[in-house]
Amino acid sequence: QDSITILAAARDGFLRAAATVRQVLGIALSEGKDKVPVQTIRDKPRFAHRGLMLDVGRHFFSVPFIKKLLDWMFLYKLNVFHWHLTDDEGWRLEVRSLPNLTSRGAWRGRGEAVEPQYGGGPG
Repeated sequence: QDSITILAAARDGFLRAAATVRQVLGIALSEGKDKVPVQTIRDKPRFAHRGLMLDVGRHFFSVPFIKKLLDWMFLYKLNVFHWHLTDDEGWRLEVRSLPNLTSRGAWRGRGEAVEPQYGGGPG
């Protein structure tokens, strides 16, 4: 046959099938083949939550890196992206409609709106 048929009950299933096709074709190309053998693949996720967490509250990443990471998630059929934007020690993201998050929540220390956690800070 000269075609690929994907049957899926829902959009998510179709997207996972597309990722599988991409993986199979990638393996064939890396082995120098221009065709893949006729096959039937029946696949379903073992777990409903297959995720990845990115901690930008402590470590900073560029926008191109984050976009590439989302592409990798698609390739590996991960379906939950937990974006850790902040830490208990301070809010780092400005939300203009909620100015107190930054003006008060970004600062920790003795005499500040929020005292340091775990006995940290001077004094």
